[in-house]
Amino acid sequence: MSGWFYANLDTDLRTPVRFWLSDTAANAAVDVEMQAQIQAHNSYYFLDGRHMTGRLRLSLWAIPPNGQVSKNGVVGHLIARAPAAMVGGQGTGADQLWHTSVAFVKLTTTGTSPPAGAYCIALLAEEETATGTPPCATQDRFCPTSWYTFENATTFK
Repeated sequence: MSGWFYANLDTDLRTPVRFWLSDTAANAAVDVEMQAQIQAHNSYYFLDGRHMTGRLRLSLWAIPPNGQVSKNGVVGHLIARAPAAMVGGQGTGADQLWHTSVAFVKLTTTGTSPPAGAYCIALLAEEETATGTPPCATQDRFCPTSWYTFENATTFK
């Protein structure tokens, strides 16, 4: 039998967490770099008899003053998103981790900056799950498992 059986939403972002944008012009095409460590705890998706996380990805968001981040998603502007191609970590797959492992992620991708204004920037680790407790409520079945919100606002003009 193949496919998704169960994935426990239990991964954490660990410092150092960093991002870089090539431009802060509003609504601009930007080059984006995201860096973090991801730690997987006990996950219950089995791949070749091993406990693995679901597929993981990082996303960078501009969160307006009335925006929010929760396990059910984000209210804000998605700047960029990419699969978490990881380095290190025990049993690391291209975008999965074996349970109780830590891996480093450094992604370079492209995206779009938000409309003009001041935003908090948040970096999210997201895990794909078809089922789970709680069930993933997002349309693409990737739920935020942890996030880091940077302290200083970034202004886009």
